Amino acid sequence: MDQEMLSSLFFPLLFSLAGSVYAYVKVSEKAEQVLLVMVLFQVIGSVGYILGASTTLFVLLAVHAMALAGLMVHRLQLVPVRP
Repeated sequence: MDQEMLSSLFFPLLFSLAGSVYAYVKVSEKAEQVLLVMVLFQVIGSVGYILGASTTLFVLLAVHAMALAGLMVHRLQLVPVRP
């Protein structure tokens, strides 16, 4: 079951990572929606990890989470602070 879960989540998480980074860079006015989609893919991956834990899936989710955190921090630095 562990290998099946990894196989089912590998390409969606990889697509989420690549597509979100591309959309975040190219379409910056929709950055909030892109980050929300990444969070939803992270939640789906986390549920998959609960159902079938494996080290490879954990590493994939950790890379996805680090990319998501990096984009969120970058977005927060770009938002102007209101007085």
